[in-house]
Amino acid sequence: MQFTAITRRPFVIRLIHSLRRLCLSWLGRPIPSDLFPHQTSLSYELGGDILIEYIDETRGKILSNTWETDRMNEKLRNNLFRSLSQIILAMTRVHFPRIGSFIINDQGLIRLENRPLTLEIQDLENDGIPLNVPRARTYCTVDAYVDALLSCHDSRLQHQPNAVNDAGDCVSQMCALVILRALHPRFFDPKLNHGHFAPSLTDLNFNNMIVDDDWNVTCIIDLEWTAVLPLEFIRTPRWLTNQAVDEVDVDQYNKLREEFMEIFETEERRLGRYNDNFRCSSIVNTTWKLSTFWYVLALQSPTGLHTFLNDRIQPRFHKTDEDSTDFYLSLYPYWTENANAFIQKKVQDKITYDKTLWEVFNEH
Repeated sequence: MQFTAITRRPFVIRLIHSLRRLCLSWLGRPIPSDLFPHQTSLSYELGGDILIEYIDETRGKILSNTWETDRMNEKLRNNLFRSLSQIILAMTRVHFPRIGSFIINDQGLIRLENRPLTLEIQDLENDGIPLNVPRARTYCTVDAYVDALLSCHDSRLQHQPNAVNDAGDCVSQMCALVILRALHPRFFDPKLNHGHFAPSLTDLNFNNMIVDDDWNVTCIIDLEWTAVLPLEFIRTPRWLTNQAVDEVDVDQYNKLREEFMEIFETEERRLGRYNDNFRCSSIVNTTWKLSTFWYVLALQSPTGLHTFLNDRIQPRFHKTDEDSTDFYLSLYPYWTENANAFIQKKVQDKITYDKTLWEVFNEH
């Protein structure tokens, strides 16, 4: 099935579509989107539908073109923060009962019936990691979704041939997963466990934003990674300091985060949302205070989980001497049965992987 914007279809089809939408709205039934389903002679070799909007230079330029040189300009930065705040607040106004992603069915209806597909999940599957996240799976609670993400990390450690460097690294990663499961209740509010949930742009970075000369956001691209997520997954952009996310200077980041949140709260008041049953700004500030910010980043980063735990999360609860192994040796057996046999297997997997890689690059 192919979909075309209804504005591109003949007049008669547009008229029928409009009348159908009107009748369905009167009956309180789901209303079709403005994407009209129809058969086509186009080839399916690309493997799916592609929705394209042409963005010319009159709409602005990609933020990454000027981010490095102008990010210290307070006026431009404030305009950007204001635009992003408006986008986030507009998206959180739409409430959903489940965590997931949207599909367009054959009738042209937009439905929340797909798993919450993020770039990280797709990368794991592209690497051949089996995940227990079926395509039609949605989640009714934050707990269930967090557990599913942790299971993805479990599967990566189990199935990725170069997941560990050596036995010590394997023990450390096993401990990290045990600790994250144990600490999970400390980072999420039980009152928000059953929602509501809101759409979130999970790949919102300076390469995906088109801005005008004053850094007002005019367009956002790569919307395919939009997912309906828990409110506690909403956060200030992780790229504010222009540092790798696992190398962020926390004090420097927090200064910019507070600048962003001041504008965010102002926009929330302006939109009349500050006195609602919940304040989005309050949730975002609380997740920073509780370090939920770092916990969520760990969940969403297959390769950064270990670093986030050791540097940002664990010190809040228990400071360990890096040279002391007793703490880790007491934890790792709780990750899986026959833990020592698993460690031996992963070390052997890495040796085999390195050998195969060497052979491939030295074949000729």
